[in-house]
Amino acid sequence: MQKRFKRILTTILLIVLLVIATASTYATTNLTNETKMIQAQAQFLINSVDEESLLKDASENKIDYSVPRSIRENILFSSEFSPFDGVKYDAVQLRTSSTVQKVGEIVAKSGDVSNLYVAVVVATDVKVDDQYSSNYGVKAWATVYWIDNLGANIELYAAGADWDPMGNTVGNRQVRYGTTDIFWATWINGPTTKYPTSNSAYYQDSSYSGLTLRCQTKIDVINVGTVTCNVGSRAVTK
Repeated sequence: MQKRFKRILTTILLIVLLVIATASTYATTNLTNETKMIQAQAQFLINSVDEESLLKDASENKIDYSVPRSIRENILFSSEFSPFDGVKYDAVQLRTSSTVQKVGEIVAKSGDVSNLYVAVVVATDVKVDDQYSSNYGVKAWATVYWIDNLGANIELYAAGADWDPMGNTVGNRQVRYGTTDIFWATWINGPTTKYPTSNSAYYQDSSYSGLTLRCQTKIDVINVGTVTCNVGSRAVTK
């Protein structure tokens, strides 16, 4: 009788474990399918973006009023020139301009709607010391795409960089992206660092989410210095 009871108990336990495993597999499959569906929508929207127009909008500080003001006010834009040894710090002065735009809406299976945004910063020189004017003239961009549902976290979708050497010799291109503290000062998760060899780079990466996202690009102008661009977004809660 006791052995029979143990066999029954073991059978029940196995059934319970099987049900739990099946439910877990089903939930994981649903989550994977949901993620794929969201990524497919995001990529479809990004494919419709006119990249040339987007970079031009950044140069002209174009404002997209379909982006809530609260989000526009929580975007990081900055650029910096770091001279090489022997080059004066103020040899190059950069003008920083930017744009943030709504790319489109993403609808989850539940019917919840999130927005896909893009922010771009561009650095251009406005003053070059005569001694170095023949060695400079590069333009640099940094781009970040993210999904925002006005919740506690925002989700990175892609990061990118563009450079226009303007006929000058450049090298050591770098793109870094990840999450940071709310002041964009310290990396929290990441960064992922890429070293592109061309003047245009795009990285689709949905592995980062958090309160603040950041993309940083760097390029060296040979014999002059390094141009760094930063662009980021901070989550805005309802």
